[in-house]
Amino acid sequence: MAGDFDGDGSVELLVPSRDQTSLIALRRIGDTVEEVWELELGARLSTNLAVVETDDGRLSLGAGTEDGILHVWQ
Repeated sequence: MAGDFDGDGSVELLVPSRDQTSLIALRRIGDTVEEVWELELGARLSTNLAVVETDDGRLSLGAGTEDGILHVWQ
């Protein structure tokens, strides 16, 4: 999933961690790719990621975890 999730004007690629207990934001900086932030999920990811654009142009992100919780970040 790619988009400007933190509102800084740069696009991040959002991917699950290897153990799928967090989401990692990657950004291309010059010729390299760097991890710029991470969202802890508290349990393993169990759904696809879903993104919607709000009326003000911001992105809202949703993800479900195996403990039955739907996480939404706005």
